[in-house]
Amino acid sequence: MARLRALLRLARLSDRRAWVVKRSRGEMEVEILAAAAAVYFFARQLKTIAVAPQPARLLAAQWTVTILAAAWALLPLTVNPSIPTRRLLIYPFTKLERRVYWMASILQRRRFAAFFVASLLTVFACLRLPHPLLAALRAAVELSLAAGAGLLLAALLSNFQNREFFRRKAAPPATGQRFPLWRKELRYYGRTLDFYIALIVSIAAALSECFGRWLTPGKATVPFLLLALLQMPAMLNPFGLDGARQIDRYRLFPVRYRELLEQKHLALTTLFVASALPLIAAIAWKSSFADSCSAALRLALVMASWLLTGLLLMHTQAAREIRMAMGSISGSDMSLLLALISAALLSAVPLAVVLAQPAGAWRLLAPLGALCVLAAIYLLALRRQQWPTPSLSD
Repeated sequence: MARLRALLRLARLSDRRAWVVKRSRGEMEVEILAAAAAVYFFARQLKTIAVAPQPARLLAAQWTVTILAAAWALLPLTVNPSIPTRRLLIYPFTKLERRVYWMASILQRRRFAAFFVASLLTVFACLRLPHPLLAALRAAVELSLAAGAGLLLAALLSNFQNREFFRRKAAPPATGQRFPLWRKELRYYGRTLDFYIALIVSIAAALSECFGRWLTPGKATVPFLLLALLQMPAMLNPFGLDGARQIDRYRLFPVRYRELLEQKHLALTTLFVASALPLIAAIAWKSSFADSCSAALRLALVMASWLLTGLLLMHTQAAREIRMAMGSISGSDMSLLLALISAALLSAVPLAVVLAQPAGAWRLLAPLGALCVLAAIYLLALRRQQWPTPSLSD
């Protein structure tokens, strides 16, 4: 019992230390505004469930439960304990105690308390629906299943990434293998959860397209942007998985910084295309050849915007502070201001092409022209990349 209390106290101190960090005044203001907007939206939804006409109440309850279920499913995947799993293995803890520490790291987070209160209010608000007891019980069961699915998915992905394929190290460049750095970076980035979460989202969108056939080339831009946003932290900080020794070793390699960055971007692009393959296959199966080509161009446009956004913002201080770890979602502590800026830059050109609503031959020429412009800017910016000067904080 004493060891269990010590573990719970350790998790509580880790959570407190995660909140006591240095943030700029602008970042704090953005976070407060975002929290206030979320509270306002949630209060409006509860008011709609309580006093609106019956069709509006049912729709509001469905949307609120769906959003909360998605939040519960993603919560275990976004928790990064202050003590990494490999370091925790050094401590004299049993396997059960390590699991207890992981669970306590989730249960004692402030996000868990916020989601729990919101879920309780939603369940009580469902008592205003037709068949109140059944509606409240259904909402409680759906939210509980979502939380359980998130815990199960986090455990399965963590165990899957400990397999031998991801533990192997790529051979150094002197061995003569083809693309040795690309192979090494592919294994590194493949051990984070970003790619797998994006793949699950892509499979879900592909299944909905197979059963519903609702994705036009313009509408397909939205799930493509979502896949890019899920994998944006690694693009903003491509050296996030490399320690100081690894970066010093990179500087000694007979490889220029631009060539190293090309290999990292190539590995990230490979994972991005692999995560979008189920959705592209579903669109190609259910749509015409012209629509499939247009959707492929939209995917290439989103990918070019994703690469350019990462290249433009990677040298900012907020991007360098993004945390990345094996077996977890990257960027869980990313600055909200940086997230909003990167999302705006990422979606500006693809959504502008969608809102322009090109017709005829311009359905292919408009995204193709935008793709060529973004690719040219990206290649010009990539040629000017050099090793950043180390700061005193580094």
